[in-house]
Amino acid sequence: MNRIKNLKSIYAFLFILAFLLTAMITLASSIYLVKDSQGKDIRYKIISESSDDDFSRCGLRIELLEPVDQKTLKKIAMQLRSNRQHFSYLWIWYYIKGLNTDKWVWAHSHFKPDGLELKISRSPLFKINKLQKTTVKKNYDQIIGKWFDDTPGKESITTIYVENGRSFALINYIEGNYELEKLKKTEYRGKTKYDIIEGKSIKYFIIEENGNLGVYGYKDKFRQDKPLPLMKLGPSSTTTGAPGPGYSE
Repeated sequence: MNRIKNLKSIYAFLFILAFLLTAMITLASSIYLVKDSQGKDIRYKIISESSDDDFSRCGLRIELLEPVDQKTLKKIAMQLRSNRQHFSYLWIWYYIKGLNTDKWVWAHSHFKPDGLELKISRSPLFKINKLQKTTVKKNYDQIIGKWFDDTPGKESITTIYVENGRSFALINYIEGNYELEKLKKTEYRGKTKYDIIEGKSIKYFIIEENGNLGVYGYKDKFRQDKPLPLMKLGPSSTTTGAPGPGYSE
């Protein structure tokens, strides 16, 4: 009896070990490598894959560590296609690590019988990087915080700051335009609230307990923006040649 129990324990252990080894091999095999035009190693991984043999189609979601150029993206697409030639249609969606993969597709490629369609879509990442570096281009007393809205195609940075004892919200958008709103600071259920004095679509902001910025319209909260680290520039910022708010070069 004890021998049977021992054998069962050994079989169970071997089964678990085999399962773990298979999972490790699968994980390792999902990471791929190509070289860009400069000879730099570009690593990417498959987030998910689904296929339909009846309709001869397959879909892949790919995560890149950073954006790549069009030639490198095509090389990645061709590498993935090489093992999936039996599908007439292959869709590949590319995401950048660290950005919200639920709603932000950086690029896509589509193999179909008549050729390859490849497009870098949404807001280019360099614009987002530039947007995240924006600061107030005038004297200020204190920066309260900066928050990032990652809504695809409508990305923005909201900076709340104090100047001459008054509160303001500077909202910089992905395409380079901005809005400057006067604020009134109050308290709401133990949280800091900023009412917009002449708001159009946004009525007020609330700094939430998790550090996010709650953005409220006239009916209800419609999003939470994530906080960004503040640049250490000292007590005030005086960007040369820029009397008003906007991008910081």
